[in-house]
Amino acid sequence: MSTSSSPLPQKIPVVVFIGDAFVDVQTSPLPSLPIWDGDVTCSSVSILPGGSVANSARHYASLFPKHDVRLLVTVGDDLLGRAMIDAIEREGVVSTKYLETVPCPMSTCVVLVGPEGKRAFVSTRGDTSVAWLDAARVDRSGLLEIADHVHVSGLFSVPGLMKREFVSLLAEAKERRNFTFSLDTQYDASNLWGAPSSGATDDDGEAGVLMDLIQLADVFVPNHVEAVGISNAHCVELTSRDRRDETEEAAQRIAEAAPNTLVVVKAGKSGALVVARGLEAPRWVPCPKLEIGKCVDTCGAGDCFAAAMMGRIVEKMYDKTLKFEGVNWKDPSLDEVLDAVAYGCKAGTWCCMHVGACARPVSRDDLLDK
Repeated sequence: MSTSSSPLPQKIPVVVFIGDAFVDVQTSPLPSLPIWDGDVTCSSVSILPGGSVANSARHYASLFPKHDVRLLVTVGDDLLGRAMIDAIEREGVVSTKYLETVPCPMSTCVVLVGPEGKRAFVSTRGDTSVAWLDAARVDRSGLLEIADHVHVSGLFSVPGLMKREFVSLLAEAKERRNFTFSLDTQYDASNLWGAPSSGATDDDGEAGVLMDLIQLADVFVPNHVEAVGISNAHCVELTSRDRRDETEEAAQRIAEAAPNTLVVVKAGKSGALVVARGLEAPRWVPCPKLEIGKCVDTCGAGDCFAAAMMGRIVEKMYDKTLKFEGVNWKDPSLDEVLDAVAYGCKAGTWCCMHVGACARPVSRDDLLDK
């Protein structure tokens, strides 16, 4: 009597997002910024869930609903903190189980939107909710023990993650569990960029830790300004003055300092730049062109890009194996990485056509060629 064995069930990849959560108080497009003692008017002001990692997690869960997405952030024990939780619950794409309420005000970002998608920010720091997330809280969550991929973002807003304790925790878990790890710093308002000799305060995290995290990452996803700031602080002073050349030089310097890390620089309307082993030269991936007037708000475009790109790569890795654990990062081919970056560019462009960093998450239907 012959028997046939059933195929093993595919494991659903667990994707963990760790980092910042803010409530965005955002204007509709302004004709200009106000001057001191002056005033400008706008048609509306919105209160929206925000923060780099919270935006990326929500976009990712909407684009890749078959993946198990977990979001670990801290939120304030006040009206805005409750508004953040309520908004994510109503949206229904990400569980609020790991949104931890802490006894302080909710971190808040005032977002001023200008012509053609230009933006400026005023963010709270100090004793607000983002300051409460640290290695001990990440460890207690248990998420690193079930993760197949970990994405950390909003790093400069969360000083508790810019500590050697977090690097050690992440490195040990990554070696033990063999998950993949992506990193997006966001802008550094201190302009120190985590430099080894910066003399950073507790509000800035520990100096020199950033490069340890970049070297630990499988993929690093800064934007142009962040790549230049980090390269100048950790590598060598850049010599290029042309923006495109400067992007390439910064990316290559970072890649030289972190040779095992795929570096993808978000470069706005120029698309994205990829520096990877196996490429003889940096590779530019263009983004879709927008008609004049279609770009209304660039806030959150990089978060949307990162979610779509990383999800596409994780999806490729997931399709290649019945058991996701232990997949080597080298599995995606260069063509698959470039395809993922192009998908990220498409998602980022979609975000620029809508007011708000993530007023609603992008869907697969939104990115279909029409």
